[in-house]
Amino acid sequence: MPECRPEYNLYNDAFLGKNERLIPKLEFLARIAEQEKWDFKSNENEPRYTILLNYLMYTYDRVKQEKKIAVSEDGQRMCFNTGL
Repeated sequence: MPECRPEYNLYNDAFLGKNERLIPKLEFLARIAEQEKWDFKSNENEPRYTILLNYLMYTYDRVKQEKKIAVSEDGQRMCFNTGL
Protein backbone atom coordinates (compact mmCIF):
# COMPACT_ATOMS: atom_id res chain seq x y z
CA MET A 1 0.00 0.00 0.00
CA PRO A 2 1.49 3.41 -0.96
CA GLU A 3 2.27 5.82 1.83
CA CYS A 4 -0.04 8.82 2.01
CA ARG A 5 1.66 12.15 2.65
CA PRO A 6 0.03 15.56 2.58
CA GLU A 7 1.23 17.94 -0.08
CA TYR A 8 0.34 20.95 2.08
CA ASN A 9 -1.21 22.76 -0.88
CA LEU A 10 -3.19 24.94 1.50
CA TYR A 11 0.04 26.74 2.48
CA ASN A 12 0.65 27.55 -1.19
CA ASP A 13 -2.94 28.44 -2.08
CA ALA A 14 -3.92 30.59 0.92
CA PHE A 15 -2.29 32.89 3.41
CA LEU A 16 -2.92 31.32 6.81
CA GLY A 17 -0.85 33.76 8.82
CA LYS A 18 1.99 33.14 11.21
CA ASN A 19 1.31 31.24 14.44
CA GLU A 20 0.05 34.30 16.32
CA ARG A 21 -2.72 34.65 13.69
CA LEU A 22 -3.13 30.99 12.74
CA ILE A 23 -3.63 29.59 16.26
CA PRO A 24 -6.74 31.74 16.96
CA LYS A 25 -8.23 30.60 13.64
CA LEU A 26 -7.63 26.96 14.55
CA GLU A 27 -8.99 27.61 18.04
CA PHE A 28 -12.20 28.98 16.50
CA LEU A 29 -12.56 25.92 14.26
CA ALA A 30 -11.96 23.61 17.22
CA ARG A 31 -14.73 25.36 19.19
CA ILE A 32 -17.35 25.03 16.44
CA ALA A 33 -16.39 21.50 15.34
CA GLU A 34 -17.34 18.24 17.02
CA GLN A 35 -15.55 17.88 20.35
CA GLU A 36 -12.20 16.18 19.63
CA LYS A 37 -8.67 16.09 20.96
CA TRP A 38 -7.02 18.39 18.41
CA ASP A 39 -3.45 18.28 19.71
CA PHE A 40 -0.79 15.87 20.92
CA LYS A 41 0.32 18.22 23.70
CA SER A 42 -0.72 17.51 27.24
CA ASN A 43 -0.30 21.16 28.28
CA GLU A 44 -3.79 22.66 28.03
CA ASN A 45 -2.46 26.19 28.59
CA GLU A 46 -0.73 26.40 25.21
CA PRO A 47 -2.96 24.92 22.47
CA ARG A 48 -1.31 24.44 19.12
CA TYR A 49 -3.93 22.29 17.35
CA THR A 50 -1.42 20.06 15.57
CA ILE A 51 -3.97 17.35 14.77
CA LEU A 52 -6.53 19.86 13.50
CA LEU A 53 -4.01 21.60 11.25
CA ASN A 54 -2.85 18.27 9.82
CA TYR A 55 -6.49 17.24 9.26
CA LEU A 56 -7.13 20.48 7.34
CA MET A 57 -4.04 19.96 5.21
CA TYR A 58 -5.05 16.42 4.20
CA THR A 59 -8.66 17.48 3.61
CA TYR A 60 -7.64 20.44 1.46
CA ASP A 61 -5.30 18.27 -0.62
CA ARG A 62 -8.13 15.80 -1.20
CA VAL A 63 -10.78 18.37 -2.17
CA LYS A 64 -8.30 20.17 -4.41
CA GLN A 65 -7.58 16.92 -6.23
CA GLU A 66 -11.33 16.34 -6.54
CA LYS A 67 -11.81 19.94 -7.79
CA LYS A 68 -14.29 20.69 -5.00
CA ILE A 69 -13.03 24.15 -4.03
CA ALA A 70 -15.21 27.18 -4.73
CA VAL A 71 -13.19 30.26 -5.78
CA SER A 72 -14.61 33.77 -6.02
CA GLU A 73 -14.75 35.42 -9.44
CA ASP A 74 -11.89 37.76 -8.54
CA GLY A 75 -9.78 34.84 -7.25
CA GLN A 76 -9.29 36.49 -3.86
CA ARG A 77 -11.39 34.09 -1.76
CA MET A 78 -12.06 30.37 -1.71
CA CYS A 79 -14.19 27.96 0.24
CA PHE A 80 -14.14 24.20 0.80
CA ASN A 81 -15.98 21.73 2.98
CA THR A 82 -13.74 20.73 5.86
CA GLY A 83 -16.05 17.93 6.95
CA LEU A 84 -15.95 19.26 10.49
